[in-house]
Amino acid sequence: MKRPTDYEGTRRVAPTAHILKINIQPESAAYSTFAHLPYKPAHALAEFVDNSVQSYQNNKTALEEIHGPDFKLVIRITYDNETKTIEIRDNAGGISTEDYQRAFKVAAVPRDRTGLNEFGMGMKTAACWFSDNWSVRTKALGEDYEREFRLNVKEVASKNIIDLPVTELPRPQSDHYTIIRLEGTGERFPQTLTRKKIRDHLSSIYREQIRSGEYQIFVGDDEAPLTFENPAIMFLAPAAKPNTTKILWRKDINFKIDDSRSVTGFAAIHEKGGTSKGGFALIRRGRLIMGGDSENPYAPEQIFGKPNDFRRQRVFGELHLEGFEVSHTKDEFTWGSDLQDLFIQKLREQLKAAPMDILDQAMKARVRTSVPGDKELATRSKRTFTELSHTYQSPTIAKNIIASPDHIPLPVTNGTDKSEQLSLEESEKKSTSQELTMEFDGKRWKIIMVTNLNENPHNWISFRRESDHRKFQGEGFDECAHVQVFLKHTALSEYLVGRNEKGMKLINHFALTIGLTCLKLERMGKPISPLLLSCINDYFKDAFSHVSE
Repeated sequence: MKRPTDYEGTRRVAPTAHILKINIQPESAAYSTFAHLPYKPAHALAEFVDNSVQSYQNNKTALEEIHGPDFKLVIRITYDNETKTIEIRDNAGGISTEDYQRAFKVAAVPRDRTGLNEFGMGMKTAACWFSDNWSVRTKALGEDYEREFRLNVKEVASKNIIDLPVTELPRPQSDHYTIIRLEGTGERFPQTLTRKKIRDHLSSIYREQIRSGEYQIFVGDDEAPLTFENPAIMFLAPAAKPNTTKILWRKDINFKIDDSRSVTGFAAIHEKGGTSKGGFALIRRGRLIMGGDSENPYAPEQIFGKPNDFRRQRVFGELHLEGFEVSHTKDEFTWGSDLQDLFIQKLREQLKAAPMDILDQAMKARVRTSVPGDKELATRSKRTFTELSHTYQSPTIAKNIIASPDHIPLPVTNGTDKSEQLSLEESEKKSTSQELTMEFDGKRWKIIMVTNLNENPHNWISFRRESDHRKFQGEGFDECAHVQVFLKHTALSEYLVGRNEKGMKLINHFALTIGLTCLKLERMGKPISPLLLSCINDYFKDAFSHVSE
């Protein structure tokens, strides 16, 4: 593996220069004023994440040279409940010798202002907002020393201290990290409800990074990194022409304010609206600035109407604003006098432009999303299976299912290993079943049709043969197979609404057909039902669940 002693780039320092103290001018008393900034905990923590993201982006090539192309930036935010300490740790490129002095001076603007670090304020202001006593320990990639800087805000302000010591320890050049500790955060230490809001908001702010797969952000005790779920999009015929073909209500947005300001992205309509779902996420330089938050959505009245308007419940999207200025806390755009009005006007024009009027559809579309309860679903499913069973037990169907050109003996397989079978059996606990008896090829078959009502299933159908003969031979059967339908799959909901049972009949009819097809394939000595069902489930989800990309 190549060591970082000879890589090319602006970060190479050889030998590493010593830094024994750091000048924190301007007036040291200024640090005590940062506690009064209008931060929210998520926005303050985002300042540290911004630094990590920018450090990774600046050093990506060198990091991949050492660790390979699969290297990921990992950021961990942890809480110590006893000491009310917050720690932010990353494996990015660290703070280099040439950037070190600037990093701890207020408003010392970085050389490159095109990234997420443009004001020279974020880390200092956010740290002082959280704590009077904080430290930064960092090791820059390719350098020889780890450095630690500590700041006690009250002591610095009371004594007007300008220079603070820096501790250095030798470390391998290949090490790279930054660890920020915010000690004794007191009332600003996040409690349970606040921590959930922080996770949700950071997921929204860094949705672009999370989607890329290059970044992992861990918060609190969570073992899994933050994720961002793309909302499902309405798939419906235009309200003005309800009997025409259904379309996906998503459109690209692309317009300019002037030669230096542009807006790109998309607008869409939620598949299922809600009072906290509407509004746009306004993104700049790959990081969310405004909106994307149910508590503070960006939903101007000129576009979304009054609070009870359907547009406010349904219309959403992501807009990338380039060339626009933001506040130093990066939680709002500095619009000026007329800029926001012009932005809203042009956005509204795009939303209404032919051939897809997003606002009109959001106002007029009527979607019946009320799915019956579990008891009603189970009753309907049993009733429709009863009606269909007579057809599937006919001699003609039985003969076609069992016949095969070579009459190859049926292999005894489950299509699943033991652990998977246990998982299936556990899944079937919240379910009802209907049994079909089939006589063919001199054998008596038991077909168990299972209606599963578990929430948010991955697949909509499963098939398995029962290999434990003790479970059915005592009942006089020679063979047994299970076909399971997961009615809570997102792609099935629109076919189950209302009082009409045609949708249920179609689902169960199709499930029976697939199950018996799997059975026929296995009877022919071609046990490919796991692959067949995997493809069916994946294609079905992609085609009908309407999850936006």
